Amino acid sequence: MLYAHRGVTGEADAFLRMNGMSRAHFRLLYMIALLPGITLRELVATLEITHQGISRILNQLIADGYVRQEPDQADRRKRRLLLTDKGERIERVVFDRQAAVITRAFERIGRAGVPIFLEAMDAMVSDADRAIVDELRRSAEDLGRPKRPT
Repeated sequence: MLYAHRGVTGEADAFLRMNGMSRAHFRLLYMIALLPGITLRELVATLEITHQGISRILNQLIADGYVRQEPDQADRRKRRLLLTDKGERIERVVFDRQAAVITRAFERIGRAGVPIFLEAMDAMVSDADRAIVDELRRSAEDLGRPKRPT
């Protein structure tokens, strides 16, 4: 499993490093892309990271122009997080690099193996994470985006 993980993330991690980022930056960009308008509190809960753990990275992404904040229309105290065009571009490049690795793996195992792989991946999701995974799938479908690995 370690080597498969390296295979999926290796090229993407190198690209992120070239852009002064890490996988932690990508995790935030990815979640904001999947759930546009997510609040900081929701992001903390979704990623199960402390507010302190997210703040430094999020502030850097905002300062560098990858993420913007907008006040919530119903509760002006809340800030909604959205990707800027720049943020959308880099999130897409990194996602596409990881997706290319997965696509090559699917080509190797053949069409018949893909549903089995996807079912196995889904079976590994913990009961505690099931609700958020289902929500992410619904959000992606609502946005008209192709289903992404979650």
